[in-house]
Amino acid sequence: MGRFRGPVLVVFTLLLSCSCVTNSSLYPAGKEFFAIFMQNHSPKDLAQLQLQVTGAKPATTVEVTINKSNFKQEFKVGAGETVIVPLSGIIELHGTGIFTSTVIVRADADVTVLSSTSKPTGAESTLLYPSNQLGVEYVVVTPPWGPSCEYKQFAVVAHNQSTSIDIYLKQDISFQGRDYLKGQKISVVLEPFHTIQIQSQNDLSGTRVLAQNPVSVFSGHTCSQINEACNHIYEQLLPVSKWGNRYFIPAFSRQEKFNVALITASKDFNLDYKLGGDSKSIPLSAGQLHQIEVHNSKPLEIQAKETVQVLLYSNAGVYDGIPFGSFLSQIPEENIFQKSFVIHGQEDFDLNVVFIIIETSEKEGLLLDGKPLESRPQWIEFPTSKYSWAEHSFGGGVSFHSMYHPRVAFGLISAGFTSCTAYGFLAEPATDPHGNIPLTEGRNRDLLACTPSQPPTWYMHKGEIKCKTTVQDVGKGSQLVVQKDVAHLVLEPI
Repeated sequence: MGRFRGPVLVVFTLLLSCSCVTNSSLYPAGKEFFAIFMQNHSPKDLAQLQLQVTGAKPATTVEVTINKSNFKQEFKVGAGETVIVPLSGIIELHGTGIFTSTVIVRADADVTVLSSTSKPTGAESTLLYPSNQLGVEYVVVTPPWGPSCEYKQFAVVAHNQSTSIDIYLKQDISFQGRDYLKGQKISVVLEPFHTIQIQSQNDLSGTRVLAQNPVSVFSGHTCSQINEACNHIYEQLLPVSKWGNRYFIPAFSRQEKFNVALITASKDFNLDYKLGGDSKSIPLSAGQLHQIEVHNSKPLEIQAKETVQVLLYSNAGVYDGIPFGSFLSQIPEENIFQKSFVIHGQEDFDLNVVFIIIETSEKEGLLLDGKPLESRPQWIEFPTSKYSWAEHSFGGGVSFHSMYHPRVAFGLISAGFTSCTAYGFLAEPATDPHGNIPLTEGRNRDLLACTPSQPPTWYMHKGEIKCKTTVQDVGKGSQLVVQKDVAHLVLEPI
């Protein structure tokens, strides 16, 4: 991921008005989050760790602490603003055991949180889910590919109360001086904010986690690869109660070989899916990891009778002669598509992209930063559905964007690629359901534009809002509210 350079406030202003539609109870904005950082490649290298906290409302107070340490950072974040919080690399978890260095994020209003880890040998990011979205039953997925000296791994994090946890193993492991065989159960009681991490050189996929109280589960690989360079990968898993039935899995146009959809179930049934329009059906057993190769010309559509967990393993490859690494990402289930997203281009990546999944008939209505897409993406249809997918590039380096559709919800995955590494995660839905854009002195001085197609534009100058068509001088400490499909200014006191 690159060189994180201390605390920084990144001001990102949505350039459109939107209504954020939540089609499911799964939504990554919340007031409490728990993060851990699993082992990234060799413990000899100190990782650069960070959180990116994005606000939904003005003047949200956020507190970041690390369990069993004196670390505490408190700050304010506004609507559409992102604060980057660097963390010490010493909190990375090494090996199998129980650890205490859980990162706790609490806010007095909804925020979204992205966690990132970086070493010269690999980097990855994952979108965190708030504690009220998590559950008590999980099925682990650890991509099985990688050098023999690297480890598949997963971690279970207790929240603010102690909890008993049963882990039903799919491989032999050693834990606290005892050997456990495949099929046996590890039972532990985790104290508040403690974490158990399990590592193995064998595939841990299908391991079942049952907890007395809601927990967070992270899964991945210290450095995974099928071809080209290996890269650290990790992802926060969803509990079984949040799995879905219908998924649309895109490919990556610069991937010359293939990506892999990783599918698990919690019960036995026949899985129906379509690969490039060809209908297929396979028996899927509870806890079994099924792999489906996804090629550019054959996107994957899953319509399951029972809920399943689907992750995308992006295989390493070569782009413009430069090898890039792999990443692991959730796939947005159809019921959690949204109308508006925030996009974070990451530092030190040569190429930041998004994968868009949207109804074919509505693709022309997409707005990027309030305007139609300037480039013409190459759209590829899911042959037997109403959806198509495409990718859109934002170039390299840090950037912040919004993507919005006024009529339909769509799915969005953020990804990035650079020499020997990559990242991928679900894009963040815009967290403000009313599209409010705060303008206060010293912030958001860039030129803003609102919808519809030929609206007035305005800007802030010396604490005053100026409108090109109708000049409106506003006293300090006022807020500009952009209402959906309204091309005028509404001033409200803060």
